[in-house]
Amino acid sequence: MKVAALTDRGRVRPNNEDLVYADAEKGILIVADGMGGHAAGEVASRIAVETIARLLTGFILSGEMASGSGGPLLRRALLEAN
Repeated sequence: MKVAALTDRGRVRPNNEDLVYADAEKGILIVADGMGGHAAGEVASRIAVETIARLLTGFILSGEMASGSGGPLLRRALLEAN
């Protein structure tokens, strides 16, 4: 798999709060859309992406993901990031 990622701050905001994570080898692609004007939206995006990537990578390395439980594991990662 080949992946590419790009975000754009848009026309209104002075900074870009979006974040993209791509690990083609593990098949993990994550996009966090920033909170657009909320305080520390870029921090929230970073925490979400880092948490989800860390947990999904752990599930893959531990063999949990191979058991076909991708949906519940993704849900766990999203809840933890939240």
